[in-house]
Amino acid sequence: MSEILWSTLRNALGYADDVPTLLGRLRSEAVDAQREALEAFERTLVSRGETFPAAAAAATEIIGCVDQSGIDSGVRAGLLRLLGAIATGRPVLTDDGAPTEAAGARAAVRAGFPTYVSLLDASDREVRVAAACLLITFDEDRAAVEAALTERAAKEPDEISRANLLGCLHQFLPSERLALLDATLANDKSLLCRRQAARALAAVLGPEAPDQVVAPLLAAISEASALQKAFIELPLGGAGLVADCCWALSRLGHQRAMQQLPPLMSHMARAKPEDAMVIAESALFVAFGDPPHVAGQPLSSLQGLVVMASTACDALWSGGRGEEMELLLRQHGLPGTRDTLRALI
Repeated sequence: MSEILWSTLRNALGYADDVPTLLGRLRSEAVDAQREALEAFERTLVSRGETFPAAAAAATEIIGCVDQSGIDSGVRAGLLRLLGAIATGRPVLTDDGAPTEAAGARAAVRAGFPTYVSLLDASDREVRVAAACLLITFDEDRAAVEAALTERAAKEPDEISRANLLGCLHQFLPSERLALLDATLANDKSLLCRRQAARALAAVLGPEAPDQVVAPLLAAISEASALQKAFIELPLGGAGLVADCCWALSRLGHQRAMQQLPPLMSHMARAKPEDAMVIAESALFVAFGDPPHVAGQPLSSLQGLVVMASTACDALWSGGRGEEMELLLRQHGLPGTRDTLRALI
């Protein structure tokens, strides 16, 4: 590190002459100093999806800090996430559009692959999850990543970590029906994990997914309040648990999705307002689809059920949601107000 001319390497705020000082803080035993250094690196090494030249040079030193025994577990997890951002960021270019030293950042981060695999066995859940999320950025190590995550998932005692590992595997191999998914769906006692396996199988197989995927998806919608905190740790984006389950059910094909409308309407009646709106949007799409309903055309029994349940659900019409609901109904060719909807049925 002493041979690196940090003052010549760009970061998001200028030049990286403070890197040696920040690395010294990371290596200290003071947790506050470690956190301050992490926050500084998060601000300067990557910004708006771009990786700066200083990141490529600092990555090797940061990997060494990740592996040191005295580092705080939250800081360790944060450093793993930072390394992931460095590896996946776009290398910043010069003003003339030429490559900079940042182009080597991904290779520098990838050099720590053995460290990341070893941290799948860390005592702290946040570290294990962060290590898994970092590993799935390395498409070039496909077989090794799949083997490491599968092995850890098979012995992981913590359900949130196990569900995260399943989510990572599916995100890494989005078109593969992994044997681990079927085994989890059949045997895992955790609803969180069975739901994750069901979601992945619905995504991979669509209408060919086994019937067993339906029950955990519906159960997760019913118990969304209890499961939501765990769900948001998964690396699946910010759609939310209920929206994710509804999406998975819609993947099963129109006929099977229609069959789930009665239990969905039952769940909608008891759901929180924001979840009720998500269920209503999904149910209306399944029941009326594209093209939208034609005025005067009779409703099927299941379409009538959706309309009746939507009319009766106060959560859909209160708290300023009435306008959103009216717009949603019109998109499907239905009367926009609650009163006109009642007249329809």
